[in-house]
Amino acid sequence: MRKHLSHRFDSRALCILLPVVLSTWVFTALVLATWVFATCSLSPAMAQDREPDPQDTRGWNNVVEKALREGTADQALEGINRAIAAAPDLSQLYLARGSLLFRTGKIDESLPDFDKVIAIDPKVKPYLWQRGIALYYAGKFQEGLDQFQVHREVNPNDVENAFWHFLCAVKLKGLAAAQKDVLLSGNDERVPMMQIQQMIQGKATVDQVIAATEKNKRLVNGADYDRFYGYLYIGLYYDAVGNRAKALEWMRKCVALGVPGYMGDVAKVHLDTLEQRNAQPASPNQKKGQWVSLFNGKDLTGWTPKIRGFELGNNYAKTFRVQDGMIQVRYDGYEKFDERFGHLFFDGVYSKYRLKIEYRFVGEQATGGPGWATRNSGVMLHGQRPETMTIDQDFPCSIEAQFLGGNGKDPRTTLNLCTPGTHVEMDGKLFKPHCTNSKSKTYHGDQWVTAEFEVLGNEVIRHIVDGQVVLEYQRPQLDPSDANAKPLIRDEMVQLEQGTISLQSESHPIDFRKVEIMVLE
Repeated sequence: MRKHLSHRFDSRALCILLPVVLSTWVFTALVLATWVFATCSLSPAMAQDREPDPQDTRGWNNVVEKALREGTADQALEGINRAIAAAPDLSQLYLARGSLLFRTGKIDESLPDFDKVIAIDPKVKPYLWQRGIALYYAGKFQEGLDQFQVHREVNPNDVENAFWHFLCAVKLKGLAAAQKDVLLSGNDERVPMMQIQQMIQGKATVDQVIAATEKNKRLVNGADYDRFYGYLYIGLYYDAVGNRAKALEWMRKCVALGVPGYMGDVAKVHLDTLEQRNAQPASPNQKKGQWVSLFNGKDLTGWTPKIRGFELGNNYAKTFRVQDGMIQVRYDGYEKFDERFGHLFFDGVYSKYRLKIEYRFVGEQATGGPGWATRNSGVMLHGQRPETMTIDQDFPCSIEAQFLGGNGKDPRTTLNLCTPGTHVEMDGKLFKPHCTNSKSKTYHGDQWVTAEFEVLGNEVIRHIVDGQVVLEYQRPQLDPSDANAKPLIRDEMVQLEQGTISLQSESHPIDFRKVEIMVLE
C-alpha cells in the first residue's frame, strides 16, 4: 500500500572538532571526541542503549523496522510499551505497536492499537489502511470494507486499496457481487496494478496479469517490487476464488522474493494462514488415519451458515441450531420457506478423506417447501467456498450426496447424486444428468441412518450405507456452462480435487448426531 503515516528516518550526524592545544592533552581529546561522536551520531531509534523520545514518530518507525530486520521484535515491543506508559495519549506510539504486532502475526492484538489511534485523533482514520488489512484478517469484513472505502478519499489512485476492498466484499456477498462493485482506482502507474484491477472486475485473466508482471525487470534498491506485487495479488486472488493450491504456489513465490517493508510482511502473514489451513485440513486435533468429530456436541463452533438471500454468517431464524447434542435444522421461525435453501459449512477445504454422518428426518416439511424437498437433505462434497457464493445463490457448486427418506410405503433410495454447477464421469464417460439414483434400500420414518463417503480427490467418490457401496463415480468437475460455476473457473481448470463440506437445509427438519472425518492424505 502507498504509505501516508510512516516515514524513513535519516540519522543525525554531528562533526565534533576538539582543538588540540598542547600535546599533553591529545589523549584526553581523542577519548572525548570518540565518546561524543558515538553518542550523538546515532539517532535515538538506532542507539543501542537509548529509546526514542515518545513524540519521535520517525524514531519509533525506525525501531520497528530495525527490530523486524534483526529479529528483535520482543525487545522493541517492550520499549514501545514503556513509551506508552510514559505518554499514553500519543497516537503514533499505538500505530507503531499495532504495526509491529500485526507484522509479527499477532493480528487480533494489533486491532485495539489501530482503533486507539483513531480514538486519540479521529481525523487520521482515512489514512489507516493498515487497520483495514488487520480487520480483513480478523474476519471483520464489514469494518474492513468501510475502512478501505474511506481510505479512497485520501488515496484515490491506489489499486491495492481497491483490491482489499474487493477481498472484504467477496467475504460479505460473494465473488460475482464483489466483481460488480469494485472500488475503482484512478491511474495507478505501478506495474501491474491496472491489470490487477481489471482482473478483479472479471475483465482480465490471471495470465494477463502474469504477462504484465514478467515483462518488467526493474529493481528498486535491489528489490523486485513489480514481481512482488504481481505475485502477491495473484496469490490473494486465487485464495479469494477458492483455489488454495494456486494461492499457495503464488504466495510462496511472492515471499521468496524477500521484499522488505509492511506489504512484505503482509505477504508472510497471508502465507502463514494458508500454510496453517493446508496443514490442518479438518481440525486442530486432526490426525491422518483417525476418525475425528467435526461437531463438538455443544455449539456450531467451526461451522458457518449461508442461507439464500442472506449474507454469509447470518443464521436466519436459527435455521441451524444445537440441541440435545445434535445439529438440528428447523423452520419454526419461518412463515414460509420461500426457497431459502441453506448450507452449513465446516471450516476448511478437503481433498482425500472418509466422511461419516448419522442423520434422521423428523416432523413435517416447512410451509411453502417444494414437493421434491419432502424428506430431502444432503451433504455437499468438494464444494465452493461460501464466500464465493452470490447472496441469492441457492446451492454451492459441489457434489451433492442426497439424504432421502421414504413416505412409509413407496421405494426411495438414499445417498443419490446431484450435481449443482458440476459434472462427474461414470464408466469413463462424462455424465451430465443432474441427479442419479443409488442402489440403496429405502429408509422410512424417523430412523437413524449412517451414511459414509470415500472421497479421493479428483479420482473417485463412493457412497456407502450399511457397509455397502451404493454409488461410485469419478473425476468431479465444474460445469463450464453453469452461471455459478463460470466465475470459479480460471485458466481452464475445471477438475475438482478438493473443496468444502456442508450440510443442507432444504425445508424438511433433520437431525445430525454424528459428523466425523478421517483424513487420508
